[in-house]
Amino acid sequence: MRKKIYFSLLVLISSLFVIAGCDNKERENGWYYVSDNNSKELSDTPFMTTDDISGVSLETDNSGNIFIMLKLKKEGIKKLEKATGLSKGKYIAFFYDGTIISMPLVNEKISSEFMQITNSDSSLLENVYNSLKEQL
Repeated sequence: MRKKIYFSLLVLISSLFVIAGCDNKERENGWYYVSDNNSKELSDTPFMTTDDISGVSLETDNSGNIFIMLKLKKEGIKKLEKATGLSKGKYIAFFYDGTIISMPLVNEKISSEFMQITNSDSSLLENVYNSLKEQL
């Protein structure tokens, strides 16, 4: 009888994990609109992807913190300019390999071919940099 109860509980718990996992859709690497500053929910599709990158380097600021410097293709610059123009006072997010890497607040429209990715976890940034470098 005990084995039956344990088995039933195991099936129930496994089913809950499967159901919960259905909400976790895989996302493409890239930059997403954040729909609400409070909930930090990401848009369904990115406004810009890693295909819009033409170069990548790992840099260090004056305080010794590392960051990723991206060079964007012409089409990427246009996408960034449009997205940041629409997102003043809101967040945008850089999502990579299942993780939100950076979520800066947009203060103004950005019209630059260069973009920085920051995160307090330097080993995470190094991993993202190495992965991006291999893709280019």
